[in-house]
Amino acid sequence: MTVIDMNKASFEKYTNADTPALVAFGAPWCIHCCRINRPLKKIAKEFGNDLIVGHVDIDFERPLAWREQVKSIPTVFLYQNGKRLGKIVAPKTYEQLTEFINSSLHNTDEK
Repeated sequence: MTVIDMNKASFEKYTNADTPALVAFGAPWCIHCCRINRPLKKIAKEFGNDLIVGHVDIDFERPLAWREQVKSIPTVFLYQNGKRLGKIVAPKTYEQLTEFINSSLHNTDEK
């Protein structure tokens, strides 16, 4: 799979699905957001159909970012069946993201 560029409609579709969805909120002008693009692509490829990986550009989806309480970028959330399973702010590596995914999938409390 690839990283999906999400708008509000596709965000709603994928975050309400049975398949977990990893969604990064960021912007193309943010150097820290650009740094996680490669790890996100690797995760999308390796997890295949077991995980949806998406990106929301806050410049185009500002109301969605406000609704999801994005206070700094990049912020990455994990959703499943309409529920937020976890949040990580400014991850830097593939390892941090995979650890976040694994711990969030086993945690029933929202972070």
